[in-house]
Order: sequence, then C-alpha cells, then structure tokens
Amino acid sequence: MKLRITLSVLVIFVSACGGGGGGLTRSSTNASVFETTEFNAQEGLGIVKAQNMFERGGTGSGVIVGVADSGVDVREVSADADQSSHIDVDGAKSFDVVNQVVGSASDENGHGTHVAGIIAAPRNGQFMHGIAFDAQIANYKIMNAAGIVVATDSQLANMLSRARTDGVNIMNNSWGSSVSISESGAAAQVAALSLYSGEAQTYVSSGGVIVFAAGNSSKADPSAEAGIPQSVTGLEAGWIVAVAVDLNGLEPLYTNRCGVSANYCIAAPGGGDNQAAQGIQSMNGNGDGLVRLSGTSQAAPHVSGALAALKDLFP
Repeated sequence: MKLRITLSVLVIFVSACGGGGGGLTRSSTNASVFETTEFNAQEGLGIVKAQNMFERGGTGSGVIVGVADSGVDVREVSADADQSSHIDVDGAKSFDVVNQVVGSASDENGHGTHVAGIIAAPRNGQFMHGIAFDAQIANYKIMNAAGIVVATDSQLANMLSRARTDGVNIMNNSWGSSVSISESGAAAQVAALSLYSGEAQTYVSSGGVIVFAAGNSSKADPSAEAGIPQSVTGLEAGWIVAVAVDLNGLEPLYTNRCGVSANYCIAAPGGGDNQAAQGIQSMNGNGDGLVRLSGTSQAAPHVSGALAALKDLFP
C-alpha cells in the first residue's frame, strides 16, 4: 500500500474534520469523549485537534512507524505485568543500527522514548497517549547514550532498505546538524549521506514518507539533513520537514524555519522556549512518569503520528 497524502489533507483533516458536510462516518462518538485527562496531558493533541481524527476512527491501527533515534524504552508504567502500559514495538522489524543487531534496543538517552511516546504511547488512562496510540513502532537505534548519531551512511541506508522491505512506510527522523541547507557547509553534510540519500529515493518511490525535524538553531532554513531534497531529486513527494510551534501555536525562537523547503514543510507542536514549563509532555524513559522537552524533535513525531492515523483511515 502506498502512502500519498498532501500537506493540505494533513492540515485540513486533522484540524477540521470534526465539521459538517461529507467525509468519513466510521464512528458516531462525539469527539469530546476523547478529551480525557490523559489526552490533555499531551497539549499537542489539542493544538492539532486530534480528537476529531480519533472520532472518525483514525488511531494508527495496523500501521508501523519507524523511529530512527536513541532507542525506545517501551514501558509507560514500570510495574506493568500484562504490558498494557507499553508502547507496541514490533521487535522483528526493529533494528539496532549501532550494534547491527535485529530487535528493539533500549534507550540510554531518553530522546527516542520521548519521540516514540508522542507517536504511539498507549491510550490506557495513565500519563499521556500518542497521536496514533494504536500504531506500532519499529525501533531503529542510530544514536549513542549521549544522543549523538553514530550510525554510518551505509548503515543508515541499510536501515531504510530494511524499513522498505518490512513495510515500514513512515520514518521519523528527529536528528540533524546545526548547519542549515543554505550554508556553505551543507554540501559536505549532504555528500556524507550519499548512500542514505540514494536509498531514500527508492524508499519514497516505493510509497514511503520520511519526516525530518527542521533543527533547533533558529536558522531561516532547515538543517542540511532535513533539506536533502534541495539537492537530491525525487524526494519531495515523500519528504516532510517539521518546524515547531509552541503550546499557544506560536513560533518559538529556537526553531529553524521552512525557508527554501517550504514546498515540503509543515508546522507542528514542539513546545516553547522555556522547555521545563512549556515543553511537550511525553514518556520519560524510566517507566514512571512524564518529562517536558522542546524542539523540532517533538514536532516531527506529531507529523509522523498524524500520518499513521490518517493511513489507518485511508489505507
């Protein structure tokens, strides 16, 4: 199944699908039923009006989202014997890119767990839940304990190849450099990912969508990695750059802007400049609560999760 969703559909459906007129009628439940304490704990859900998508049945069921990050600790609640408080990770389709081991890898940093929680933390009445709470995660560990990407170009290319073969059609990338795509050092950054870029062309032509965080350097353009479609052909149809808005829907100072990538860029909740008070709440990686983090790293999984929920509705 190929995923071809324009940004206008993503914006219009998620933010306005609760209105009248045509559209899906898979559920007769009032959208407000979904506005629980667990829903409200993740303020980003309310900003994008995810309750309207949930009302229509868009929850990510049957969809797998790849998370290329620091690993995932699946426990939302540590004392959870029946695993009802776990993110649903497909271990067979997960891959520890750093150590070249098949399976789901743990998260010594916490970043990947936070990102995965925004996408698919379970809806079970505890803490918060994801924007695609019925989706599965394919966990691709590309970072070390310090949150630095240590996977090589060839390893990242192999990761995308695995994802394509395994039917993981949405890939979240909450990583990148501080060099923007329009700066002099960008060419070297992109050249260092030539194998990855080539595999990305195959992934996109096969119906996959790559979501990339724009970067947190207050630049006018996205990072070199997020802006790869500027110099590599055939990617725009399946590549989305995510810039951030805060909890009031306003542009924070830290976010890179769409700039030259405007044709394949969208804004999503990433939290405010005061991270401790205004960050996005998600799983803390310890299995015992929530933590607030801000960044385009948090904006990207809102987009990836929304795509998963929409793919559930429009397979």
